[in-house]
Amino acid sequence: MRKNTRALIEIVARHMDLPQPIVEFGSYQVTPGSISDLRPLFAGKQFVGTDIRPGPGVDRVENLEVLAFDDGSVGTAVLLDTLEHVQDPPRAMAEIFRVLKPGGVAAATSVMDLFIHNEPDYWRFTPEAFKYLFRPFSETLVGYQGNPEKPHTVFAVGVREPVVPIEPAFAAIEAAYRRANRNWYWRIAQPYYAARDLVGIVRRNNAMGFEVVHGAPSGQGLERHATRGSKAA
Repeated sequence: MRKNTRALIEIVARHMDLPQPIVEFGSYQVTPGSISDLRPLFAGKQFVGTDIRPGPGVDRVENLEVLAFDDGSVGTAVLLDTLEHVQDPPRAMAEIFRVLKPGGVAAATSVMDLFIHNEPDYWRFTPEAFKYLFRPFSETLVGYQGNPEKPHTVFAVGVREPVVPIEPAFAAIEAAYRRANRNWYWRIAQPYYAARDLVGIVRRNNAMGFEVVHGAPSGQGLERHATRGSKAA
């Protein structure tokens, strides 16, 4: 988990009355006991950690593309740097929308300018992509962080059928996130990414890779992957 995504969910939890149960999709903790553990943010609330594989931080194994949760049974869905590891993000977000209660909240982050990590790593998202993924939600706050032409982070907070006006909370989240990321760490982040890219261009500008991929035998479906170890992003 990255510091800015942790900061975002802290801010969302502070400024919104998040309904229960709170379910984290992609809760596998690569480094147990680190900032990847979101449970302290929701003390006193029902919290369930799910992932495609069992392990630290995982209460139940779930395939994000075919969730076992009943319709309208989840209050808040948290997906921090998870969707890039899902084969079919639109299907996954349709499942999230299905299981959310009226007034339920989905908070998601993902990457655009970031190295391949924690494979399988399938996708990179623009803010427009998140607008598309969250289109079923009644109200959604979509944002990015970094160079507007190539941000390192995109995020969205969507509400299904809000029961109270949500714009004040969205305005408070935006203001708090701007304040939280004015520190020195994030001021130097984008120059770091630019320097990293420049070194990569110099060292590996003409690198190549080839792989022969054999299709599934006739009549057999492809293996599907979903939420997978999103915490090392």
